[in-house]
Amino acid sequence: MRSAPRNLLTVWARLVATSLVAAGVRDVVVSPGSRSTPFALALREQRALRITSVIDERAAAFVALGMGRVSGRPAAVLATSGTAPAHWLPAVIEASLSRQPLLLLSANRPLSLANAGAAQTIDQTKLFGQWVRLFVDLGDPRADASALEGVVRSLGQAVAIAGGAEPGPVHVDLHADKPLEPIEPDDEDELALVASAAAIAQRGVSHVSFGARGADEDFARRLASALDAAARPLVVAGPRSDAPDASDILVACERLGLPVAAESTSQLRFGARQRIALDGSETMFTSERFAREHAPDLVLQIGGLPTAPTLERAWGKAARFVLDAGGVHDPSGAAIAISLGAAGSTLRAAAELARASPRDAGWLKSLARAEAVVWAEVERAIAGGRGEGPVVRAALAAAPTVTLMIGNSLPIRTLDRFVPSDGPRRRVLSQRGANGIDGLVSGALGAAIASARPLLAIVGDVSFVHDLNVMSAAAQLRVPLVVVVVDNGGGRIFESLPIATMPRLADAMPLFTTPHGVDLAAAARAFGIACVETEDAAGTARAVSAAIEAPRMTLVRAVVDPHDARTSFAALVAAFESHFYGASS
Repeated sequence: MRSAPRNLLTVWARLVATSLVAAGVRDVVVSPGSRSTPFALALREQRALRITSVIDERAAAFVALGMGRVSGRPAAVLATSGTAPAHWLPAVIEASLSRQPLLLLSANRPLSLANAGAAQTIDQTKLFGQWVRLFVDLGDPRADASALEGVVRSLGQAVAIAGGAEPGPVHVDLHADKPLEPIEPDDEDELALVASAAAIAQRGVSHVSFGARGADEDFARRLASALDAAARPLVVAGPRSDAPDASDILVACERLGLPVAAESTSQLRFGARQRIALDGSETMFTSERFAREHAPDLVLQIGGLPTAPTLERAWGKAARFVLDAGGVHDPSGAAIAISLGAAGSTLRAAAELARASPRDAGWLKSLARAEAVVWAEVERAIAGGRGEGPVVRAALAAAPTVTLMIGNSLPIRTLDRFVPSDGPRRRVLSQRGANGIDGLVSGALGAAIASARPLLAIVGDVSFVHDLNVMSAAAQLRVPLVVVVVDNGGGRIFESLPIATMPRLADAMPLFTTPHGVDLAAAARAFGIACVETEDAAGTARAVSAAIEAPRMTLVRAVVDPHDARTSFAALVAAFESHFYGASS
């Protein structure tokens, strides 16, 4: 039997690298390992690729996810065999649920070593189950033309699906046998293999399109008909990773006379100039009386479900339409119609079909008055300068046009409760697919690297501690990245849940709030990360303003009272009710 050319793995790995570049990949995050050696070196040879090194695989995957979230194209993450790629799972789940492009390249042992007790060898077939859009096993390297063509075709398909109409993670398994180091050709067979691979690579991959779907005309007609019959229609805009169609959406809402409750992650809040913008919707609809008296009769949900469950309760039995090019967001199954069409063009089509139907003028006027009352009360609440609301508000004001990465749990809620939309337009990045706290700093780092522009991240202290593994990579950053950690001594989101009101479980609360006792400043400095500690809004503003100009990562640790989030929001809702109903009675 004729043996394979000695340089087969080298040629195979280089064909993998050139195919990825041809398919549109421009960023690769690499974690250290032996089995991935041929692929790491081949990728390094590609001048079109930017290579980022991250020690921890979990953090590396979130860095790649952050890159894809900004660029819109799949960033690749490469790891060695065995348990290494298993650490990607949290980021894979997030990418799948938030529909963000991500390409997973796992090195693997040759098939002959499977189930043989070989070191660092596990079954990596469909390692991520349902969470990936596609699994590709390239098999052991082979020298025949069909196998080489299969590399180009398979990787082109993988990249296209990862960044396509239903973007998400795609897993490619890459087998490699020793020797792993590059071998240059020195006989006829080896030279012929190089020439064959070069010819196949020259033909390239099929055209890869990342375009969105067009307008959904059927949905537009159904929505227009429902709007014609609605007296109290409301738009609720939840998480969306990007909104190139923001102008179309907002203009259509104005034409249709729709008040818009847009959370920060919808990309429809900051810089918007809506006639009735319900930035304070969570506060006003948390009031049971207000929610009961101002319930809408139709809800158009754009994007994912709203972060705060208050609005879900408020819309009750209203007719609901879901419009989002990213996917289906209807866990209750109660929506009348769901469209995966392009949101902007679909809503514009609905606006052209709908009649100029009269709305409930009293309802609209009352909503506008409620909005004004909410923000008047917010201004009073933050006047003291201490607490989560003032700190978050000050951080954003100190970097008014910088892209924001907002953390889950309390930071995202604090942002919507205390920061109105009257500032300049800014993009808000988030990880609202799985809504987890893992990988938030890693995602921010990846976004900063990919954009090469200053970025502000606001996260909780538990989220920061959870992501310490990425600090060694963050220390190498040469772009301004300011991470504001709102340090309330644990996961205080749990203090707003029913369990916190049960006296017999009071001693069990540390299981949920998980106070960590970590000296965050010392932890950051151990990795060479600059740290500034503040206790109020003014100090936070000064720290962010200075740090956003420095080409590095800076940690701003803003210490707040542990129970501020719970008490301040309760006080805000109570003040709103008192002044709104006092003024209207």
